[in-house]
Amino acid sequence: VRTAPSLQAACDKLVQMANDAGGHDNITAVLIEYSP
Repeated sequence: VRTAPSLQAACDKLVQMANDAGGHDNITAVLIEYSP
């Protein structure tokens, strides 16, 4: 996630990983960028 080029790309990767691990539906990924 930290090396993804964008938050969208990171979310897409997380959803793909969840699907690959056997997820069937209702997979949600939410990432927030924070800079102190």
